[in-house]
Amino acid sequence: MPAGNLIPSFTMHFLSSNLLLMLFSAVFFLIKRILKNQVSQRIQYNLWFLFLALLAMPFIPLNTSYQGIFNGWIGKLLDFTMHTSSRPAAPSSPVTGSGALNWAEDFSVSVSNHASSLIWYAVCAVWVLGILGMLFLLIRSSLRLRALKKSALPLQNRAVRLVYRQCLRDMGCKRNIPIYSTAFLKSPVAAGLINPRIYVPIHMISDFNDSRSGKKALRYILLHELGHCRHFDSLINFLMNAACTLYWFNPIIWYAVKEMRSDREIACDTFVLNLLDENDYTDYGRTLIHFADKVPAAPFSSAAGIGGSLKQIQKRIVNIASYNGYSRHVRIKGICTYLLAAALVLGCAPALSLNAQADDIYQIPSNKTVAYEDLSAYFSGYDGTFVLYDISSDSWNIYNREAAEKRVSPDSTFKIYSGLFGLDAGSVSNSSSFIEWDHTQYPFEAWNQDQNLDSALKNSVNWYFQELDRRTGVKEISRYINEIGYGNRDLAGGLDEFWLESSLKISPVEQAELLARLFSDAWDFTEQNVQAVKNALLISDMGNIRLYGKTGTGSIEGNDINGWFIGCTEAEGSNYAFAVNIQGDKNADGKTASQIALTILRAKGIIY
Repeated sequence: MPAGNLIPSFTMHFLSSNLLLMLFSAVFFLIKRILKNQVSQRIQYNLWFLFLALLAMPFIPLNTSYQGIFNGWIGKLLDFTMHTSSRPAAPSSPVTGSGALNWAEDFSVSVSNHASSLIWYAVCAVWVLGILGMLFLLIRSSLRLRALKKSALPLQNRAVRLVYRQCLRDMGCKRNIPIYSTAFLKSPVAAGLINPRIYVPIHMISDFNDSRSGKKALRYILLHELGHCRHFDSLINFLMNAACTLYWFNPIIWYAVKEMRSDREIACDTFVLNLLDENDYTDYGRTLIHFADKVPAAPFSSAAGIGGSLKQIQKRIVNIASYNGYSRHVRIKGICTYLLAAALVLGCAPALSLNAQADDIYQIPSNKTVAYEDLSAYFSGYDGTFVLYDISSDSWNIYNREAAEKRVSPDSTFKIYSGLFGLDAGSVSNSSSFIEWDHTQYPFEAWNQDQNLDSALKNSVNWYFQELDRRTGVKEISRYINEIGYGNRDLAGGLDEFWLESSLKISPVEQAELLARLFSDAWDFTEQNVQAVKNALLISDMGNIRLYGKTGTGSIEGNDINGWFIGCTEAEGSNYAFAVNIQGDKNADGKTASQIALTILRAKGIIY
């Protein structure tokens, strides 16, 4: 992908990922609601970690074969889809001689997407500005917390320290978690990503009395804050803040984070209840109400406190009132439920990943006989691949496996199959494949006349195949490409454009595989229709060797960025299918790809 398209492409991907996230969020909330009384509060809370993992997926480039349906829909919405066409080929000529490559002289039609790219740059700029605004608020909160740390003093009150040590023993905590006093808080909080600390307001220490009820209230508060430290909730706060920063515009994410904070406090309450006698539950609830009334929430974005909103407090009180512990059966069920949910999240992750929008990968099956070779000398200045399939021996020679497995737009090489599908569907007939020119003026004289399948393939006439596809219909084309297994099978880019640097993508390995099947009559197409397509692809008949081929060029903003040459050779006792693809920011066209392919084929003695 050209560097200039990275920002618009990522922005479109990120926006489409948010649509998918909304769908996943609805399913996630439904699952949590169903499991509300089936699993423990800790499992309910831990489920949110899977949700946070999903939020990270749009920024992670996972290999995937998921179709970019939502990307195609968004692209159509703002007319972002970029167009291309292969350069029309002149009539076929022999491969030998000074005019050997006349058939590959093609002229790319580039449709500018400058205006739509500006829209995506503007959308990205707004997104970044929102992130900067959120970062400003987080930095301000962090500076306030830093000032608190500087002003706080190690707790000196001996009675409170004794209660605190007892709390550490009750938890079985061997970790050193310092406790500090401060005049700048109304309610205790736990803060610190790596080395957590507990900060207790001075007024709470001053109000502390050595009575039994006073000690109990202090113990509840300290156990709650130690529970946050025990479960690294300050670090989780950091992740939640990161989610709100990156998804500042998405109300679903804000709602989810709010619910996660509520579930975190309920889980922490449950942790404390597990350490208390059943008779202490009511007193713990009263303590919670007392301190929640003083402060609604933790005053710092990275801190975890005992407070919360009125609705959150109500949920927590209901949880305390109904809590009676969890049996072994419930715990096992909770673990199994969590593992199942994790598997579902892992299954959804590739659909959101960075590579879900980028090119798919077709991995070469391990049972293929493949020889890898270095042909880099033939690809000077281009990132490219050469794939050769020996049909007779069922063996492969490949240069640059990564590029050979990478799915990119087929551009005009898809016209081979557009013609075959049209013939089979009866959109045109073998005896009459004529389509009348509508007198639209095109930049190439060869396009400005009536066409049949043979002339349209040889001159790579876009309008002919677009009209042919309309006659065939998207439903039938979808059925055909699924039947033959064409690339990622994605028609989301629109009936006229899905093969033009849009949604449909295919790897060079798959191109060679499909051509081998086409030329071997491996499909249920009539012999006459297959032969009609083959005749239109014939480049040279040298008596004992026939060469068939089709170029393709992807051109964006006047730059040729995706060049194809695919084809087959037929000779007595040895038939080959081949594909060459080259990528670049410019001058990567079908003509160059064909020159590379023919040079390699000659060097291997396959043609002369």
